Amino acid sequence: MIGYLDIKVKIDKLTMIIRKISHLQSGDRRWFNLPTFCREKADGTPNYLKYWQFELEVHNGQLMEALSDKVKEYCQLHNIEEIQPLSFESSAVTFESFAEVIFLKDGPLLSFGDSH
Repeated sequence: MIGYLDIKVKIDKLTMIIRKISHLQSGDRRWFNLPTFCREKADGTPNYLKYWQFELEVHNGQLMEALSDKVKEYCQLHNIEEIQPLSFESSAVTFESFAEVIFLKDGPLLSFGDSH
């Protein structure tokens, strides 16, 4: 999670305010999620729905692209530096003399470093 933001969308002479848009990151990938709520499907699984969206998905995509550009402009204007994701594949990152094992009923699931 990078943070939340509120935006104003102007369409013709109308202005709509959308609050609590989440700005997310996983690795190198970044995206925005409009606020959602959950309704349970008939089979009991959750169904997440946006409080607000355009009828055509292409317009939703265009809004997200414009939002990304505006966030970059805002960050540059206010000297907010982008946080780069960590890479655990470089030689600078090591898991030395450290062992952590998570056990399930059938044996170890995951281990890092030296296991003794």
